[in-house]
Amino acid sequence: MKYGNGILYGSGTLYGATAYDYPRVFWAVMIDWSGNGSYSDEVNNARYCKGMTIERGRDFFLNSDSTGYEPVAEGTAYITLDNYDGRYDPYNTLSPLYPNIIPGKQLYIYVKNGSTGVDYDLYTGYIDDIQPDTTNDTVTITAVDLVRQMKEQNINVAVETSITITNAMEAILDEAGITSYAIDSDLTAIPYWWVTTKTPFDAAQEICDSTLGTFFIAADGRPKYYNRSRSVSSVISPTQSELLRDIGLKQPWEIVRNAIEVNINTRVVQASGVIWTLRDKPYVAAGASLEVWGSYSYNNAACPAVNVATPSATADYTMNTVSDGSGTNLTANFSVTITDFGGTVKVTIANGGGTGGYATLLQVQGQAITTPDPTVVKRTSTASIAKYKTRKFNLDSDWLQTTSIGETVADVIIDLHSEARKFPIIKIQARPELQFAVDLFDRISLDIAKYGITGAFRVGKIQHEWLRENGQEVLTTMHLEPVVNSTPTSGSTLPWTLPVTIS
Repeated sequence: MKYGNGILYGSGTLYGATAYDYPRVFWAVMIDWSGNGSYSDEVNNARYCKGMTIERGRDFFLNSDSTGYEPVAEGTAYITLDNYDGRYDPYNTLSPLYPNIIPGKQLYIYVKNGSTGVDYDLYTGYIDDIQPDTTNDTVTITAVDLVRQMKEQNINVAVETSITITNAMEAILDEAGITSYAIDSDLTAIPYWWVTTKTPFDAAQEICDSTLGTFFIAADGRPKYYNRSRSVSSVISPTQSELLRDIGLKQPWEIVRNAIEVNINTRVVQASGVIWTLRDKPYVAAGASLEVWGSYSYNNAACPAVNVATPSATADYTMNTVSDGSGTNLTANFSVTITDFGGTVKVTIANGGGTGGYATLLQVQGQAITTPDPTVVKRTSTASIAKYKTRKFNLDSDWLQTTSIGETVADVIIDLHSEARKFPIIKIQARPELQFAVDLFDRISLDIAKYGITGAFRVGKIQHEWLRENGQEVLTTMHLEPVVNSTPTSGSTLPWTLPVTIS
């Protein structure tokens, strides 16, 4: 299968005398069809590729209701493959891939710069859909990255005290079964932290909102967390002459926010008491067990808890042959065990006797963690309000539990948002050393004299789109965000040249 501008990939054979008008690039679309964790037993699917679009990152900086920052969406890849021989037909028993042509297979895309020999990771995910087009003898594979899996499960983590941001993020990923990740060191401590029936993705984003950090899936497939004080150097430094002319600019005032409120949810540990009670009286047959789940509460409000105790016979649970307790006491024949998940509890009732009975009493005791007196830190910019009118931003995070940290966060937010900032959208073509060397939230230095833009930005979104079936013309679009000083001075302007980012 020939692809490239007159080049047969894999053999290096030159067909005809076509001259190159584009830097030669070599594509690899590797799919673990057998599911054995290796790409080595399958050909490079790029030899069948006729089109490709990869899109990763976020479209907006702020979320729609101005209560935090937009999460980084799941990265997608759309790959159109030649299917003239039915290779990618899941019903074709003669296909060398049969019967493995199903969603869920790991997929990895990279590209080699033919001039320099440098490989660039572009995308790692897994197949979400396979749709044949019998009219054109093609098939389109849709892939999604790890964000999808992180949105399709729930996790629970018991209360941790004085846990660092780094350790909390690692705990989320560990609980989600993710073993390979890269987390920036952030020793800021959260006095009380837990996860109660949340997706790993939501739990990670909640930490980002409290720290002004960023969580995303890198091109190599690993989850990454960048803290706002991350020291970085520019990966590329494109000039205006190296960019396509249609440079876009989002309206800079779209992110202006000049009335900032940051809620501080200081936690208080209450005295030990009942934090959950089973309200009905279930029957447990002889030799059987029953598993129930409960949510902790204090004064009828949901809460986490610490020092949760295993229920004690008679004091915390009783069993009887009759549901109203008027029959034979069977408590001695039963045992109750619990697993604490911070805000919820799994309770297992086991009947070790020869007679079935009812749970006439079952409760769990512990120390509830409450927020009796939430406070608010406010920051406003009089000059910005006079110019743009009042534009509010409210950040309410369970993990902002001290006033000092809340003040720091509020200062960074007002410094970032009180003035209009430029968010360039740049396009690059025929320059693989610029197009493919950048990953999400890498820093780049930009010089666009036409718009008075000179300085540092970070990459909030990347899109690669094939313009030719041979993959030798690729349009790369990057949405850029500001690089921000982590110790702001009110009134400064972006982009700063300091080597730090708000992530």
